[in-house]
Amino acid sequence: MLHQITMPLCEFCGGFYPPRSTNRKRPTRFCSTVCRNRFISQSNRKPRPLVSITCEHCGTAFESPPAPQYMPLPRFCSLTCKQTHIARKKGRTHRSVCAHCGSESPWLRRQSLCQSCRRKLSYEQRQAYQAVPKRYRWSDDDIAFLKDRYAAMGPAWTASRLGKTKGEVQSKAHQLGLSVSDTYLKAVVYAKCAVRMKANNPMRRDSVKRRVQRWFDSHPDDARKRIERLTKGQQRLQRTKPSGLEKRMRTYLGQIGVSYEPSAEIKSKFIVDVRIGMLIIQADGEYWHGHPDRAPLSERQIRQQRRDRAQDAYLRKCGYTVVRIWERDMTLEHLQAVLLDHGVLAPSTS
Repeated sequence: MLHQITMPLCEFCGGFYPPRSTNRKRPTRFCSTVCRNRFISQSNRKPRPLVSITCEHCGTAFESPPAPQYMPLPRFCSLTCKQTHIARKKGRTHRSVCAHCGSESPWLRRQSLCQSCRRKLSYEQRQAYQAVPKRYRWSDDDIAFLKDRYAAMGPAWTASRLGKTKGEVQSKAHQLGLSVSDTYLKAVVYAKCAVRMKANNPMRRDSVKRRVQRWFDSHPDDARKRIERLTKGQQRLQRTKPSGLEKRMRTYLGQIGVSYEPSAEIKSKFIVDVRIGMLIIQADGEYWHGHPDRAPLSERQIRQQRRDRAQDAYLRKCGYTVVRIWERDMTLEHLQAVLLDHGVLAPSTS
């Protein structure tokens, strides 16, 4: 004998659905979770008053529900107005036209459609619009100009002359295998980075300097221990990871057969490259220590030279003889001559 199964009716969409398990304490009222959530949202929804707002970009009046206390009211009537307003604020002048609605937007880079049209159209319609030729193409003259000026002048200057965006120029240069020169990097990129780091360095602020000085004055023992710990760490770093110039000097000293102390600590204040008795030899890189041939020197190089002079004066007061050797003079013969002049090596009788 067949039992007739009663199909329950969904209270939201009105459709029949198979009954659930009979072990449930409450009978089901909806065919799916989607119908249940929609029923709850509509039953609890209360009509909210609308607020009249004027778009800050185009001046069109539109209505919007009031925002919570912790959120501001919308400022623009559409996403296109918002993007255009932000682009103008950032100084973007490159504009593209949507292939469907014809609206202009500074954010259309690789797409032919604006965001609202991409939401409205179907997949087949979007694919058909993707075949529309783009407004901005690279001519042979543009490519020749890019190859000629990109390495020396950089992407920003080249983009301003070609009337394109910086991203388009960089992308095309990457496709052509172009790169900026070292001269451009040092003159523009590194200089801008140095200026920005110097301007945003918190340790250069007067308030931070006063706070650090107050801490050192109120905690003299902790300050002394911290300075000693930093000095030991710097000494350990220089011994385990010396620079290429320091490695070359140590190799020459090993060939000469002189016993020396690398990365020696002087009175818990300075760390020198090499100490041989009362003779201290410092290997100075031409860029970091500011060789005279590199004039005009930068502000950082001038500060480094000032520190080097103060360090030499302190070491000479302590009774040491300080010799500084430039990177270009670091040869085996020159190092032997320095050791002979200061009595470390005995002159050969032959």
